[in-house]
Amino acid sequence: MTPPDTQNHDPSAAQLQRRFLALILWAVVPVVLVLCVLIWRGYDAAQTEVLDRHAEAQRRLGAELAELAGDVRTHVSILRAFTEGRLARRGVTETYLGPVEWLTPLPADQVRLGLVMADPATLLPNDRQEIAAVLPLFDISQAMHAAAPGLKWSYFFSGTKRFVAIYPRVPAAAMLAGEDPSGVFRSFFDYDLFTFGAPQNNPDHTAYWTPVYLDAGGAGLMVTHGTPVWANGQFRGIVAADLLISDVAKRIAAAPEPQGDVAVLDQKGNVIAATGQPLVAQVEAPPAETVLHGARLDQLGPGFRHVADRWMARRSIAGTPWHLVVTVPDAVTQAAIVQRVMPLLLLLGCVLAGVLLLVFLVRRQFVLPAVTLARYAALAPAEAAVAPDLPRPWQALADRIQGAARAELANIRQMRAMIDGIPLRAVYVDADFVYRDANREFLDFVGLEREQLIGRSVAEVLGPKVAAEYAGLEPQILRGEVARFEGWIEFASKGRRFLQVSVLPFLREGETRAGFLTFTRDLTELKEAETEAERSHFALREREERYRAVVLAALDAIVVMDEDGRVLEFNPAAEQTFGYTAAEAIGQPVADLIVPPTMREAHRRGMARFIETGVPHVIGRRVEVEGMRRDGSTFPVELTVTEVPTGGPRIFTSHLRDLTEARRLAREMEDSRNRLHQVEKLSAMGSLLAGVAHELNNPLAVVVAQSTLLADKAPDAATNQRAEKIRAAADRCGRIVKSFLAMARQKPPQRERLQVEAVLQGALEVVGYGLRSAGVEVDLALPEGLPAIEGDRDLLGQVFSNILINAQQAMTGAPAPRRIRLSASAAGGWLRLRFEDNGPGVPEALRKRIFDPYFTTKAVGVGTGIGLSISRSVIEAHGGALSLVDSALGGAGFELRLPALPDAVPAAAGASGVARGPSGHRALIVDDEADVAESLAEILGLHGVEAEVTTDAASAPERLAAGGFDLLFTDLRMPGIDGVALIRLIRERVPGFAGPFVLVTGDTVAGPAHMAATGLERVETLEKPFGTEDVAALLRRILGS
Repeated sequence: MTPPDTQNHDPSAAQLQRRFLALILWAVVPVVLVLCVLIWRGYDAAQTEVLDRHAEAQRRLGAELAELAGDVRTHVSILRAFTEGRLARRGVTETYLGPVEWLTPLPADQVRLGLVMADPATLLPNDRQEIAAVLPLFDISQAMHAAAPGLKWSYFFSGTKRFVAIYPRVPAAAMLAGEDPSGVFRSFFDYDLFTFGAPQNNPDHTAYWTPVYLDAGGAGLMVTHGTPVWANGQFRGIVAADLLISDVAKRIAAAPEPQGDVAVLDQKGNVIAATGQPLVAQVEAPPAETVLHGARLDQLGPGFRHVADRWMARRSIAGTPWHLVVTVPDAVTQAAIVQRVMPLLLLLGCVLAGVLLLVFLVRRQFVLPAVTLARYAALAPAEAAVAPDLPRPWQALADRIQGAARAELANIRQMRAMIDGIPLRAVYVDADFVYRDANREFLDFVGLEREQLIGRSVAEVLGPKVAAEYAGLEPQILRGEVARFEGWIEFASKGRRFLQVSVLPFLREGETRAGFLTFTRDLTELKEAETEAERSHFALREREERYRAVVLAALDAIVVMDEDGRVLEFNPAAEQTFGYTAAEAIGQPVADLIVPPTMREAHRRGMARFIETGVPHVIGRRVEVEGMRRDGSTFPVELTVTEVPTGGPRIFTSHLRDLTEARRLAREMEDSRNRLHQVEKLSAMGSLLAGVAHELNNPLAVVVAQSTLLADKAPDAATNQRAEKIRAAADRCGRIVKSFLAMARQKPPQRERLQVEAVLQGALEVVGYGLRSAGVEVDLALPEGLPAIEGDRDLLGQVFSNILINAQQAMTGAPAPRRIRLSASAAGGWLRLRFEDNGPGVPEALRKRIFDPYFTTKAVGVGTGIGLSISRSVIEAHGGALSLVDSALGGAGFELRLPALPDAVPAAAGASGVARGPSGHRALIVDDEADVAESLAEILGLHGVEAEVTTDAASAPERLAAGGFDLLFTDLRMPGIDGVALIRLIRERVPGFAGPFVLVTGDTVAGPAHMAATGLERVETLEKPFGTEDVAALLRRILGS
């Protein structure tokens, strides 16, 4: 076989070669243009890089110099603020009395850190006050000079021009050298550093920098930063500090050295410092022209500008009037440009040479073989049996084209296998809705083989409803559009299926109308699973909504947080408890919101430990801790933290219950228990007091009776006097015991006509010892003729005693003298009693609470807090009032107001006594205490009553039955049988004895209550201790006058 003719010169081959040449041009020209652009940009970048490097060096150096000047400005500002503050308070500042330096050196022990230089003869007192105000500047300057070595001098020049203060110190004589020291001193105030701050030159009181000048002290060139000092609207001088130019030069020399020159110019155009110029050794600063190279300073700015044969830029130094000028010669930029651009020039030459060589080789090895191969590939497969003669690399490609034709059928078969293997139902339906092809997935679905399917219509295979779906898509397919459908479709034999369908228009070779290329995915099972998932999701949402409703309705605060401690849920109860809204709280750390600062670290450590180890300390337990509200206040809470298992991130739920109300109720319960305990103690003390009083009353009854009898039968006046003293003392003891018993007695109030003086005296007798032992003096200022009142003697005595005891306790620890004044007055039908003391008084904050029940300021165990409350209730029950008033003695004052009674009608003469002598009456006295009974018998004998004594109560009924007795006196409490039981026994066994009956008792606490409970009638009471008057009064009641 001969190879096909591939040498025919057809137009397509020539066109291919022309396109090749055009392609070469389109490829080479952009590359050359790009290289030219790169060369130009490299030139610009190299120049910019050099200038930017110098600009950055200029900026850094400017920042260093600004920092240096800033140290000086800060120092001067501190000096100014301190000085103005001191001078503004000069009225309270001391006057400097120490020496000042002039021509005579100071002794070594008077030398200071700095120099205060003045002519002593010209100093005024105001000047010495100013010196005292500015002396502390030396200490401030010493600290600043140590931190800023560039500072040379710091000083204060007085506005009076009569003194200066300089740090560090230099001998004044060295500064005033010359024939006219005063003139030299005055010349200091002609320097720029002073004149720039004078009011006429500086009306705005601003700080300033002086131009460069040569230091008169030999320190070299320097500049000064100063500021005027004003105090109370007056110019008081200037404070300033000198900066050595040498320090500026050192900063320039220490900076990274650029390939250019750097210079610093002051406000007058003088060179402060420059690279390559040793300014320290010069006597004056050079002019700016020496570094500007013919340029004017106003021509330069922050950006570089080309001037003559160099680039120049000027930058202002912040906080100063100085300018920093940088000069870069053209030689520096040109060297950098050559270094940057040369590789690009070499690359351009190489590219051009390479392109020419590439054109030749490509045309020979690629273009001509490609044209030949294209012609061969266009041949029909039958004509392509023999490949053309091509270069070796292309021959293999020709062989591949030949093999490709042979593999075409195999590829079609492979494609069929692939289509059959995809999990989609793929079919081709022609324009008449007839099946022309289908993959294995569809064939399996319909249960047919390909040969059985081809040629049958859609309606036959899948039913009329599916055929109607195809018909509905026909307009869209005819327009060349892709149709997509997803939904339920009813099949004739398969029922309802949920399908995802894509229908593409496809025009088969040889056909004139587009058919339907259909791809179907059956999602029925997935859709059913999705529906079930939706139902599950809905149920889950319902549970979540119920849970959320429970959380929102909970009375306890519920806070849900993640393992990082950040809030996830914050229910309304938590909002109300802690003061945050849920929007504010969610996302915030719990520790920062509701945990007090003192407990936050422990909270974080505990959470971290639980997350790491799983060992709980608080989690899962009910604990009481402190919580914190939004306003920072803390309160007790009951906390329960539980971990919620989620299978994902760890979540913790905190239930918090505010214990404030529970604690309050607990405290109230505790207070109630304490009050009940106090009542029980008072009751127990009353019972104890009753027993003690009963035991005391028996011997007291003997003492009172015997002293009375002794006084009546005394053989002489001396014996009578001693007996009266014994009786008076015994009566006093009896009254005290009765007062104690009255306070402890539980009985209804018994109103009677009273003289308040007597009740008050009784109260003083009860508390008198305590007052005297506490060093309290009682001033009793009661006028004569006070009206009587109606009241209960015992209750009023308790009120008076309570007020007196309170006054005594309030003055405990107060310095002597301690005084209580009792005064009384009557007017308008009222009797007023005033109790005043000179103690500490009642604080204003407590005056409204002093009468509250159980309120007390006394220590635990000292007071119960009910005394004043009960006292006010007693007085108000008597129709009066008890109030807190101001005391004339400076302490506390209480005023009692009680209704006064009208004057009483005088009693009939002779009604107060009982005639002594035989009366015809006989009495039986029954008492286990023989002394008491015999004393009573003797007193009865004085009043004409014959008495017989027995200590055996059991024998009393027999004696009375024997006759001859018309009176019975019996002790209330006796061993074996008490007085009440004895009376009942006598009435039962001796009905002929009608009495009267008299119960003698020393227990006036339980005795009256016991008698009232028995219901006995015609029974009188005689209280121990008793005297002749008590017995006489009793006889008048039961026997008549």
